[in-house]
Amino acid sequence: MRIRPIPQYAVEPVGLQIYTQGVLTNPDNDQVFLGIVNSDTGSVLVPSGTLATYESPGTYQFMLTSSDTSIQGNYQVNWAYTISGSGRFYQDNFVVSDQMPYWQNLTYDERQIAAGIVYRVDKSFDSSSGGPYLQELQQSGFIGGTNGGTTSGINSTGSMSGSTNYYLSGIIIN
Repeated sequence: MRIRPIPQYAVEPVGLQIYTQGVLTNPDNDQVFLGIVNSDTGSVLVPSGTLATYESPGTYQFMLTSSDTSIQGNYQVNWAYTISGSGRFYQDNFVVSDQMPYWQNLTYDERQIAAGIVYRVDKSFDSSSGGPYLQELQQSGFIGGTNGGTTSGINSTGSMSGSTNYYLSGIIIN
């Protein structure tokens, strides 16, 4: 799984959804706690035991401020809550990177779609020559398929060769 990038000085939420048997569920006492640590330096960004904000059933978040995201680096979010008296813990990671004005103009849903496409395409390309060369072999990890069965792909300039459409989760790339 890719680590979520957060632009430097951005105001962004980090959140958690709690599912029990496939259904969003609130924890005991409707309380979720978190702590955030800079993994590179060990410095505490948000003290452990900070109460997360309830958003909707099973959904909790904490809003990072521009001050929180001012220092670039790797961060670890440690979540804690209880379900039926049993303690549950979850660890998530994010990285504060350079400012990304185009990324910040996207909605959260658009960001999720873009990140999903990049992740799937990145994990689907492999070549002994290096780089995104699809004409070498049929890629077993490529999701969806082709609509014409022809063997073509992306050449070294990044343009499509042949007449094949590749489907990525309902998005057609010509």
